[in-house]
Amino acid sequence: MIVPFVFAAGASHAQSSLISGYSIGGGLSLYGGDLDGQPTGAKIGYFGGGNLHLHAGVDRNIGSRFQVKLETQFNRISGQNGLVDGTHNLISFDLDAAVGIGPDNVVKVYAGIGPTIATHSYTDLTTIAVVAGWATEGSTFGMTIPVGVILSDRIRAGFRISMTDGFDGREGGSSKDIFGIVALSYRFQ
Repeated sequence: MIVPFVFAAGASHAQSSLISGYSIGGGLSLYGGDLDGQPTGAKIGYFGGGNLHLHAGVDRNIGSRFQVKLETQFNRISGQNGLVDGTHNLISFDLDAAVGIGPDNVVKVYAGIGPTIATHSYTDLTTIAVVAGWATEGSTFGMTIPVGVILSDRIRAGFRISMTDGFDGREGGSSKDIFGIVALSYRFQ
């Protein structure tokens, strides 16, 4: 349901007429869902398997307080239990809007929407997992809502709300899948 933790760093340069800035970065992608290894009934969420995260985007300043950003993210998540061991590649296309707060917009609060496509593959699969529906190869589409705070255009902290349970190839085990990132980014113009 909630996708936590996005951290990014950036730099500022002169503004062009259409695009105010570009960003590129990478880090770790984290996952919580049906195949994350969390004990059944655990109260505290568990994030398994730090894997590859990459992102690139462009942004546009609108006036002195508003910013719009288009960003593409790649996240690899993996999960396993006693029946399945799988890898899932997620590609998100985010449209975010930010509002600056304070002197020189030192804090920006952002929210957006991100259609996400996930592809599923498995390296270890039991017959029980196939019959029980624990492993669906192919692809899944879902929507996510990124929300967070940007400090001084250099550090970003946020989370992503997932609208589906199918990002790990299995629906019905948990209410929603959770994925997030911890990443560094460079923003330039």
